[in-house]
Amino acid sequence: MQRYISKAPTMKFPREVLDRILFFVPPLSRVGILSSLDMEPWESDRQQSLLWSRIFKNDRWLEEVADAHARLVLIGSKLSQMISNTKHGGCENQYMALVLLDGTGEIPTWELFRSCLNEHTYDTSSNEIRFTSGFTLNVHNLSEPYLTSLRKDPELRRSPTIIISPERMREIVSCHRGKPFTQYAFYRDRYIQDIDSSRITDVRGVVWIFKLRDHDVTSTVLVMSLHYGLRHLM
Repeated sequence: MQRYISKAPTMKFPREVLDRILFFVPPLSRVGILSSLDMEPWESDRQQSLLWSRIFKNDRWLEEVADAHARLVLIGSKLSQMISNTKHGGCENQYMALVLLDGTGEIPTWELFRSCLNEHTYDTSSNEIRFTSGFTLNVHNLSEPYLTSLRKDPELRRSPTIIISPERMREIVSCHRGKPFTQYAFYRDRYIQDIDSSRITDVRGVVWIFKLRDHDVTSTVLVMSLHYGLRHLM
């Protein structure tokens, strides 16, 4: 006698119901869930997923930072090129900085941060992370000595400082139509934003002061040349 085995029907949620459920899920995880279901990501997630997923393989550390009431922002003059195609190529030789802003809670550990990154190597002398996909991330603002200082004095988080080599300074700030220009993207914000010359202050080419807007909040970030920083920190 031939047996017939019936398969249990696969439960499918209407997209509207699924979107309501996923509203409470962090962006990178949300994109992964929708992708596994062969569904298009939310339009609001598209840009930040393409950008942040190049750095992080999961969002555990990102969400712990958010739980500490802190904000994360990427800064670089070519951020838009990082999302120019949907593949993990096309970002060779790109350079950007990851900066921690504000927050009063305990900052997640350096070890957790490293464990959540895509495949990489870390240069302790320059505080730079080099990803196998080809781009480099400055994490001076997240290095263990800096985080230790932040835990002792949370006021330092209000105007964070990034120290970068003179050569790399030109990759953080470029020249557009004869004026300084760069870009930034806050974690969980839907778009990459431009910083034009009206919100960039150049101090003799060795210190740049950026004014970043996140909704109704304006934050100040200092980008300092390595040699200048060493002279003034000694």
